[in-house]
Amino acid sequence: ADYSCDMERGSVCTYHPDSVHCVRGVQASPGSGSGQQCCYDVGGDLVLTGDSVGGGTPDRAHDWGAPPYRDPPRVPGYSHWLTDVLSFHHCCLWSARCGLYLRHRPSSGCRRYRPPRAGVVFGDLHFVTFDGVGYSFSGKGEYYLVSSPSRNLSIQARTEQVKLKNGTLAKATQISSVAMKDRSSSTIEVRRAGNLLQVLENQKVLPLAEQSVTVMFSSGVGVEVRAHAGGRVAVTVLLPADFSNHTRGLLGLMNSDPSDDLLTQSGGSVPSVNPTGEEVFAFGAGWNISKASSLFTYDTKHLLDSYYFPPSHDPAFLPAFSPPGPPGDPLVGEVGEVCRGGGALFCRYDALTARSLQRDDRLVLDLPAHQTDERHHGAASFFLQQPEDPVEPKLFEEDPPSSLGQETLRERDPSSTQLRSLDPNIVKPSSQENFSVFPCRNGKKNGTRYLQGNTLKFSCDEGFTMFGSRERSCVEDGSWTGEQPYCFKEDNTGFVLGAVGFVSSLVAMAIMIKLQNRKQGRDAQKQQIPPAYLISTTAHPPRRNP
Repeated sequence: ADYSCDMERGSVCTYHPDSVHCVRGVQASPGSGSGQQCCYDVGGDLVLTGDSVGGGTPDRAHDWGAPPYRDPPRVPGYSHWLTDVLSFHHCCLWSARCGLYLRHRPSSGCRRYRPPRAGVVFGDLHFVTFDGVGYSFSGKGEYYLVSSPSRNLSIQARTEQVKLKNGTLAKATQISSVAMKDRSSSTIEVRRAGNLLQVLENQKVLPLAEQSVTVMFSSGVGVEVRAHAGGRVAVTVLLPADFSNHTRGLLGLMNSDPSDDLLTQSGGSVPSVNPTGEEVFAFGAGWNISKASSLFTYDTKHLLDSYYFPPSHDPAFLPAFSPPGPPGDPLVGEVGEVCRGGGALFCRYDALTARSLQRDDRLVLDLPAHQTDERHHGAASFFLQQPEDPVEPKLFEEDPPSSLGQETLRERDPSSTQLRSLDPNIVKPSSQENFSVFPCRNGKKNGTRYLQGNTLKFSCDEGFTMFGSRERSCVEDGSWTGEQPYCFKEDNTGFVLGAVGFVSSLVAMAIMIKLQNRKQGRDAQKQQIPPAYLISTTAHPPRRNP
């Protein structure tokens, strides 16, 4: 999110009035160091500078800088202030020339943005792959979340047993640490330390203690780790589209095909129809890391004894494959009332295993029943999205990683820990048309929503007459029906029509002269008389010699 306009911080949007939330592209343009920004209004619609001075604007210098950081315009903070913020102050806050500023900084509409794919890990211990397959695997050890040797990307997770409030250990596991490395980057590890997160870079502890840590790599890969009360850690991995068919691990093969997500390290696969709990558990256990490939830090006796010396997957630990719920358990009734919807099985498992239904301990998924085919096989809850549904996951626990582009931010329910999924908001416009849609001077437009199938109606102010289309609709290919509307003052209507008639007369005369010259040329060719002589005899007859 843009810290100068963040709905989590009260939406104090000094530079973007009419907006309640803005997001920035995380990385600057490699070539120019420029940045991009999108802003949203209270209804969740994208705000464009063609409609409001509060629209998102591109930046000549990214606010967070760009490598090598020391050279303008790549200096974090300073370059952006000098090239973008000061110009805004001069044009929009200290003078009335904001129109000039916005003409040179029009909203892009983020139409070239390609949203990343998300894989999610949460609870005790549930996964949603990049292609939308959900399953539970509660193994104890160290495992690959994402393994991509061809792209030199490795994201690993360490799990530990869940400790109940009475001090006993439950037959379930949760994430305690995540380590990652991309190409030639440093090795980053984010591990739980109480209810906060500790960050290590190349095995050295950094002076950070946060509840949420987001790591971005130059390849476009993003990893968000978030700590929840009760010791649970949720992980969201975002991958750009060019990682398609280059991922393996517990978050699956990213290729828009849910049926082949659960591939083992040896190349086998878990059946996509009615898999048993044992098959799912064996799949997860098979993605344990090797000691040579480990990215984790073992800097305490506990870590050495629990993870470094033993096998990376503990074969002696078996989780509770089905949620405990003995007859007469009063918690079962409470769970039935709370855990509903597409994620009910995950919610029920976590609540009964941890023996807690506190708000901060439960994770409720926003997965409508009509979008998932749920199955429970005693050992795991497993769901597949229907083929006709979008394959992108529709799950985030609390706040999803800030992403920039063609989405609508839905209103958040403050009494719930869930955030509704992001839906498409912008249809790509045609290349011939500016996306800051239809600024109608001396007129009005009845909305700012530019969704496919949406119709905009235009009208002129009193004393003005409209030329062009009064209605335009966004069609499937991103173009708009009708013609650009214009509003002319009624006193000038006769002048405009007269000017059009005069120009039309000139064009008609030019065409007639050209046709006449062509006719004379054809007549001259028929008489085999040079056209030049014909013209000269017509204009000046030759004199006879005496």
